[in-house]
Amino acid sequence: MKTGNIGESEGKKTIRTNARIIASTNKNLRDDVDSGTFRKDLYFRLEVFTINLPPLKNRRDDIPLLLKHFTALFNKEMDKTINKISQDAMDRLMHYTWPGNVRELKNIIQRAMLLSKKNIITPEVLPDRIQTKPLQKQTLDLEVGLPLKEVEKRYIENTLRRTRGNKLKAAQLLGSAEGHCITKLKPITSNMLCLCNIIAQEWFHCA
Repeated sequence: MKTGNIGESEGKKTIRTNARIIASTNKNLRDDVDSGTFRKDLYFRLEVFTINLPPLKNRRDDIPLLLKHFTALFNKEMDKTINKISQDAMDRLMHYTWPGNVRELKNIIQRAMLLSKKNIITPEVLPDRIQTKPLQKQTLDLEVGLPLKEVEKRYIENTLRRTRGNKLKAAQLLGSAEGHCITKLKPITSNMLCLCNIIAQEWFHCA
């Protein structure tokens, strides 16, 4: 790796190469080096240029692009013309946590296209584990040091987004304690104040 030479097993001939090594891992190799489970010399030979790729759950905007790629790939392999994904199926795919990352997404699309008898992927051909999207388990990513008012604003907006603007359902998800808290918030904008009042009136009757 250092000299770019490969020696034959008998050691009589050396072959000059111009190869580049690309290595990937799902582990923190620096931690493994510190714990002694990964060779330090090998780590520093490999660590020329590092690209940290976040898990799929943290880059959900990539999902539609990956879906387009995989459907085109499997259409060619299966001789099919599936070129649509229903909004309901898309919502489930967008809200799934993807513990298996892109490989899991690829397998799920392959399975869905095998089972689909139409030119569209619907929730019925998705695995049971992503048949539903439990809104109450969704998380909201926030930056450290964000002002409390901005946290409250994003919390409400995110809940409404998850319920597709259904204010009654949003109030149910927020719960009574949070709902009463909403009515006490100072307006960040006039629209947000109006929104908080609507939620309070529809669910808690405490406008």
